[in-house]
Formats: sequence, structure tokens, C-alpha cells
Amino acid sequence: METCRALLASSDGARAQLLGLGPESGAVTGVALVLLQLPCGAPAGQVGGWFGSLVEHLRSAGVFAEVALDNAVTLADEVPDAAVRRAMAYCAEHAGEPVSVADMAVAAGVSPRTLQDRFRSGLGTTPAAYLRRLRLDRAHRDLLRIADGSASGTVAEVATRWGFTHLSRFAAYYREAYGQVPSRTAERR
Repeated sequence: METCRALLASSDGARAQLLGLGPESGAVTGVALVLLQLPCGAPAGQVGGWFGSLVEHLRSAGVFAEVALDNAVTLADEVPDAAVRRAMAYCAEHAGEPVSVADMAVAAGVSPRTLQDRFRSGLGTTPAAYLRRLRLDRAHRDLLRIADGSASGTVAEVATRWGFTHLSRFAAYYREAYGQVPSRTAERR
């Protein structure tokens, strides 16, 4: 894994870390759960070089949604803290429900402060940011399904389903993560 991490670091400070692999419907191929870390203050759409190309390819392929966070098996040596793994599993199971850091901490069996510290040291993020990204990924997946005609609905319905009650904030988070507004993703192609 260390070799993998080194290969995925770029000179502008961005890096990708393989967090785990998960089976895909019992097939030989699998999915990868990747944590992308961008330099402080760098908008997701402005990462350059080969790393920017990788990020854009993953976005266009819908990989952020299709990594199937709810099906991924996180490798113990990548997220060694059992409390963080329990919190991540709780988030995956309850992503469409109102979830607080306190709820995540109870599920993880630690205090909210301890969970915050362990997320920061283990994943480089906060529990709330992790949950937001999980919800964004699921919303993105649903919007892609609307775009390809396999599902119906509106951006507002999708946002609400995944716990975003302020549509303008949802749109801002979504644009930061995917480089376009949610309505653009949901357009039929």
C-alpha cells in the first residue's frame, strides 16, 4: 500500500489513498474506495497534471458514486481504528436519515471528541465532512440515474432524500465536489 500511496502523490500536493477494495456482485473485478486529498484551498476542479486527469476521469465515469461506499470493504491496515470503521458503517447504513456526530460516536462506542480526533488522524477529515461526502456521492449516483433515464425525480427530491435540506448549500457542495451544478448532472444525455 505504501508504494500505491507514493505513486498517487502529485507535485502540487494532491494525493489519492486507496482505502479499500470491495467485491462487485461476486465478480472477479472489484471496486476501489479512494480518498482524494487536495492541497489546502484547491478547488476540486483545479488540480492539474496527471492527477487532475485522474480526478476528471473518475468524475466523468461516475466512479465517486459507483465505488459503492455501502458495499466497500475497508481494509483494516488502511483504517486501523475500529471506532472509525464502526462510524463509517453507521454512516453508510443511515446516510438518508438525520445523523449527528453524536449519533456516529454512540455507534462507534466513543465520545464525539474522540471520534473527531480519530477521523482527523486516520482519514484526514471530520466525521461530518465524511458523512457529507458520502451523501453527495449517493446524490450524484441518483442524479446520474435520472440522466440516463433509469430513475425519475428532481434535484430537490434527490437532495432531500440524502439529508440536504438547504438546496443552495447542496448545490454549492455538489459543484465543489463534481465541478458542475446538480441540475447539469441530471440532464438527459
